[in-house]
Amino acid sequence: MNIEKEMEYLAERGASGVLSESCGDYSLPDYNTDVKRILQVKARPVPSSMGFIDGDSAEYSGIVEYEVVYLDSENNLTSCAFTTDYELAMKTRGESAMGTDIRTGISGASIRLTGPRRLSARAQLVSDVHLTECDSLNIDGDAITDGSAEVKTGEARIAYSIYSEPQEREYAEELARLDGVISDEVTLLSSDCVARVEDVEAEEGSCAIKGVMEISALVKPEGECAQCYKKQIPFEQKIELEGLTEGKSVIPSVTVTSHKVSVDPTEDGVILSCSVICESRVRALSNATHSIPTDTYNRKRGVENEYEDFSYLEHIATRHHTSDVSGSVALSEIGCENMRNAVYLTASPRLAGAVACDGGVKISGDVRFSGIACQINEEGELTYCGIKYDLPFEQNVKLDCHIPDDAKVDCALVASSFACDANSDYAEFSVRLDADITLLGRRKMKRLASSEFTDEVFEKEENAITVYYPTEDETLFDIAKRFHTSPIEIAADNSLTEEVFALDGEKKVRLGKLIIR
Repeated sequence: MNIEKEMEYLAERGASGVLSESCGDYSLPDYNTDVKRILQVKARPVPSSMGFIDGDSAEYSGIVEYEVVYLDSENNLTSCAFTTDYELAMKTRGESAMGTDIRTGISGASIRLTGPRRLSARAQLVSDVHLTECDSLNIDGDAITDGSAEVKTGEARIAYSIYSEPQEREYAEELARLDGVISDEVTLLSSDCVARVEDVEAEEGSCAIKGVMEISALVKPEGECAQCYKKQIPFEQKIELEGLTEGKSVIPSVTVTSHKVSVDPTEDGVILSCSVICESRVRALSNATHSIPTDTYNRKRGVENEYEDFSYLEHIATRHHTSDVSGSVALSEIGCENMRNAVYLTASPRLAGAVACDGGVKISGDVRFSGIACQINEEGELTYCGIKYDLPFEQNVKLDCHIPDDAKVDCALVASSFACDANSDYAEFSVRLDADITLLGRRKMKRLASSEFTDEVFEKEENAITVYYPTEDETLFDIAKRFHTSPIEIAADNSLTEEVFALDGEKKVRLGKLIIR
């Protein structure tokens, strides 16, 4: 049997939890007042692309958008916004990368006041990088090309991904109406937009994703308390993906690349208008089955073989999991003892661990809540305070499949909706977490790396017959190799069933007495 000496295949690579940093300084413009006390810092990564493959590296970059809400020197609520850059790169195996994408989150962000009008920003980013590369397995030597070669193969189900091109779309909606308000007396302090996917429908060559974008805006009319306005905008996008077929697991990604809230005057007051640009993409993950040569011999000549470990990943399962997490904390512990209500809130999930466990996957971490609350000071006046709270979570996600202990787990988390309710003593925080979990098995097998002829020559004695009793651990291939014959000939001479012959190399088959010619 002749086989190819070089086999090409696509394989899933990449890395989870890749750390990077973004930092920079910012000077307030002349129209901003001096900073007295920072109340809230919101940092959001915005990738400039899903990755750029350049030679033997894959490069990723983007910006971190900051919004800082603070009390100025006159105790007025105000804000500023700026950006810093980030980038990271991963080595590839030569010029073999076929496609890539990345999911980046913020694991921590801080703002230091280095002067009355100067801020120093630093954000820690954590990224999950997905990369599909074209690799090859080579077999050195000429022994396998001889017509008398017998080769045993093993089956490898190797995970790989295909990636769609990003699809960009813009949405515009009315967020709220404020009657009786003059536009010049309305200050837009902060805004945010979170997208979540609620349904995925994949078909041959394309995929439709549906979901909701929730946009929020913190607005303060002059002389009144700041208030947060929210609105949900449904979205639907059909994405073309050549090579998408039934059986592939589709993992969607929706990134809000830009959002804006504007204050527009009307005859009766003000309209808050919002516009959002989002970029949608899908990654399809599945296995390709390959026959890997694991052993060989020659019926007429001696061979010398060398073997090596072949490691790869096999896709086991993909699941979208939704859960609700809540917790309460004393107002004194969040530094806002006289809190009346939260006027603005953000939630950032941080994954500490995602590991395989009995019957599923255990994910753990915390959700960092950050926001602004109204409170009454000692003089009975309405003022504002910043609130922060880290809510830990630990959950077991059940999966209906066999899960190896050393499985590789990828998990992307989004806080899709959240709230804070307060009474006289406690604040209750709640959040909905959407997790996209992918489980990959780490596999290893011994494969044939080289096969060279030796000087030994075998000649069969004509009409010779041997009666052989196999041991429990022998397969047809092992026996044929021992007697320098063919597994097909042994099967034919002994009227072995097709089922028994098909098990050769996969299981040890108790064969009984055999006639070897």
